[in-house]
Amino acid sequence: MKKIEGLRKIAIRLNGTTSKAYEMLAENVIGSKKILAAPGLTVYVLVDGTIMELYGPGADFPAYLFADSDVVVSYRVSNLDEALVELTRSGAEVVAVMDCDQGSFRFCHIRITGQSLFGIYEERELRTAS
Repeated sequence: MKKIEGLRKIAIRLNGTTSKAYEMLAENVIGSKKILAAPGLTVYVLVDGTIMELYGPGADFPAYLFADSDVVVSYRVSNLDEALVELTRSGAEVVAVMDCDQGSFRFCHIRITGQSLFGIYEERELRTAS
């Protein structure tokens, strides 16, 4: 397959003392743009297109997401189904698969025995009604 398109999303669990530092880093140090602010969650897009999700107190996320680590990285792949076949053949466990945004975005969390959770996702073109 070999069509991994690089690190594209970083999810970080914060506590009350680290939230402001990460927001300062995102906004003033690395020049990110805030694209979402919800209770407990702030999302930035970095200049290279990487998404940084900051999960603070009160954020709603699946219990498995930060079970092993406060940081979960995700990689964009060109074909999620092919990537899942290759990863499961090598011993990876699929934790959750999600379709988002009316089928334009598919995401999967993976765990490899003895390792932290990571994600892979595929972006698909939106089809408009003719």
